[in-house]
Amino acid sequence: MSKNALRIALIVGILAVATGYFVMTRQRATPSEITVTGNYSDDWQKTCGPLLGPAQADCTARLDARYGRVAGAPVPPAKGEGR
Repeated sequence: MSKNALRIALIVGILAVATGYFVMTRQRATPSEITVTGNYSDDWQKTCGPLLGPAQADCTARLDARYGRVAGAPVPPAKGEGR
């Protein structure tokens, strides 16, 4: 390969790694708006499950607030399952 081809390959590789990094970090960001579907467990898995550490704890606290759940209380039943 020529030097120009190597430079272009290096630039493309760096851009691919940078793009991958930003895409991966963007997916882990804590959602600002939590959509409630009526099933706490499903909502937690979809919204908070992929997060790690403090971001997951923050997401769980905000989801608990949306459902009116307090620490130590059982998970609320899904809509239509009754209590």
